[in-house]
Amino acid sequence: MQALLANLLIGMGGFHWITYVAERFGQVPFPLALIMLFAFSLVSVPQLYLFFTGVYYISPRLPQNIWLKVFFYAAFYASCEFIVLPVKLFPESLGNIFVHWPSLAQNAAWGGVSILTFLPCFLGAALYFFIPEKKPQIHAGKTVLAAVILFLCAHVWGSWEMQQLKQLKGEKISISIVQANIGDLEKLVSEAGSIEAIHQVMRKYKGLSNSAPKSDLLLWPETAFPVAFPSKADTTATEIGIDEAGALKQMAIQKNSSILFGGYERIQNTDFNSALLVGSDGKFQDSYKKVILLAFGEYMPLGNFFPWLKTLNPQMGDFGRGPGAFPILWQDKDKQRKIGVSICYEAIRHSYMHDLKKNGADFFVNLTNDSWFGNTFEPWQHLELASIRSIENRTPMVRSTNTGISTFIDIFGHIYSTGPLFESAVIHGDLEYFPKLESFYTRWGEVFAYAM
Repeated sequence: MQALLANLLIGMGGFHWITYVAERFGQVPFPLALIMLFAFSLVSVPQLYLFFTGVYYISPRLPQNIWLKVFFYAAFYASCEFIVLPVKLFPESLGNIFVHWPSLAQNAAWGGVSILTFLPCFLGAALYFFIPEKKPQIHAGKTVLAAVILFLCAHVWGSWEMQQLKQLKGEKISISIVQANIGDLEKLVSEAGSIEAIHQVMRKYKGLSNSAPKSDLLLWPETAFPVAFPSKADTTATEIGIDEAGALKQMAIQKNSSILFGGYERIQNTDFNSALLVGSDGKFQDSYKKVILLAFGEYMPLGNFFPWLKTLNPQMGDFGRGPGAFPILWQDKDKQRKIGVSICYEAIRHSYMHDLKKNGADFFVNLTNDSWFGNTFEPWQHLELASIRSIENRTPMVRSTNTGISTFIDIFGHIYSTGPLFESAVIHGDLEYFPKLESFYTRWGEVFAYAM
């Protein structure tokens, strides 16, 4: 019952935007959308079911040692959370709250988000035994003191780590993020193939790009190029796609800037949600194909086995999956860099972003379109969850989003040069990255979580 109530509170409060998406894009009546939110909320935090069930059966069998009990509760919850993260639709963690306490958040660089979850759980368990109904258990005060000392140590180490890293000198590139604020209906019409709508979308992106300051890299968000882009010999594109691709390449030459943009690739009759890179010489260089697709948005679960399921929602995509978390190569004049691209909510998947860095990414770029969620918590949740990935891997990130929040994130998780929500804008800034910097977490992965 405790797990059920907690799920309902967290789900109904934290994921209220489900009703907006279901009602606006699924054409679901509001009462039914509310029922869908309620149903999701029943399982929104599955680790709580594991935790409370495990505590019910295991706790009575633990030795009567308060130190062991406090450690067990903290380690067990961190373990339950880590186990369910890969299967969660929106993989948030308790530890993500520390994005607002930078010194504590730095500990993710060695223990991942699991260490950030462990800290408040350890304090909570210590307080549980210190403030019982009758009288505190023996040594309960010592466990509370130990928890406080643990927090202080985490704070001191995080502060020291930031001071040490601030002395490093990295490489800098200038980036202009183009946030066109294309409306949902306008986007849907352009993607459905209306020629005038496609031209209108492209005019807006090109106009904003031409007004951008001189930059090494221009960034457009997810699916900004609304038709198939002729990237390679085995890809197909319509006449309008070929024409707009030519105009984009010509703009890259005129601006003397590379352009990384979200778009589509059609390879052997399979569509991919891609990020495509055109160099400052106007030549196509490389592309990244999205790997972690959004269920019921970009593919229908079990749709390959039961094709009739795909007919239930004609607006739903049917995309192919990319080969994996591999950076794209960017040849900028005489300098070659590796860009770790993620599309949409791939940026909040800890294991995926770890693999991008492990495979050589110099910096992260996240291309996103959060317009589907309206003026809700979701754009802020998406941003804050992504910022932890930069701390874990000591790798900065640039987020280019259609309606916001477009921004820069440094290796400490600090968010700067942020654009407005639901407004057209060009956000310009310098990104400092450190090609040879590797965190403990990047090198060894989820050592802390497995230890728990």
